[in-house]
Amino acid sequence: MVRTLDQGESVAVAMMDRLGPARESVRAMAYRLYHVCEQRAYSQEAQAYNALVQSWTEISQLTREIKSQHAATSSGELKQYDDR
Repeated sequence: MVRTLDQGESVAVAMMDRLGPARESVRAMAYRLYHVCEQRAYSQEAQAYNALVQSWTEISQLTREIKSQHAATSSGELKQYDDR
């Protein structure tokens, strides 16, 4: 997940969508890895995990928005089909 965040938020959003119910476990692991890296003075790795934890809420929100837009588009397409 850290690598996908480096590739951009859109890639991270796609990855988060694929995580499904494992999302919270991944978030907890990222937070734990941040603390481990910080304690061991692995500053570069700690910074990457911290960035992921800090952007988690925004990535989650973007994922929900995209799913919502996709659902609206799908139902709109179905409605157009029904009207024919």
